[in-house]
Amino acid sequence: MKSETLKQNLNAIRDYISGIKEMKESSEVQLVRSQLRVIEKSIRQFERDGIQVPEGVMGDKLSLEFKIEEIKKGPHEISLLYEELLDIIVQTGRILKRRPDRDLRDRLRESRKRELPRDILRKNIVAVLKEMGGNGHERDVLKEIGDKLKEQFTPADIDTPSGRRTRWEINTLRERNRMIKDGILTPDSKRKKWTLVK
Repeated sequence: MKSETLKQNLNAIRDYISGIKEMKESSEVQLVRSQLRVIEKSIRQFERDGIQVPEGVMGDKLSLEFKIEEIKKGPHEISLLYEELLDIIVQTGRILKRRPDRDLRDRLRESRKRELPRDILRKNIVAVLKEMGGNGHERDVLKEIGDKLKEQFTPADIDTPSGRRTRWEINTLRERNRMIKDGILTPDSKRKKWTLVK
């Protein structure tokens, strides 16, 4: 196979994977997520009122969570493609006398170096909370930080390693925990409302 044909095939695979990634957050996923939010809100209301959550409601919640995971996995073909690509990588590594697991670990380390530094996240958490009067709901804080930093995010920042949250969101939540330890945020900021220490 000529190298040009090989490149075209690799680009076709990249395009296919990119299309699957976009499909993950399709309207179907968004619809199921909104249904799940309504059920979670009802569960919280039951709990606040001291009422036992009906089994049917809990069943619906688990069913929707499962459905989201199934949609996010993508079609069966992508799983097969993943397995095939792993085989190709291992075989190519043997020919080149290289270890794919080491190479992937090195790439992961390298990508982490390209993430936004923690001090930028910290400064923006403080700035956003000050703009909100000293406290704000986690969802709103993350949205504001995302809007402020969207031009600065690297590909590593917008990657979604867990499938749900972007790396910058995960890093921001970790920084929130450090800020609690450092006495910048109140201890109850581990919950959904983040508050600056006065």
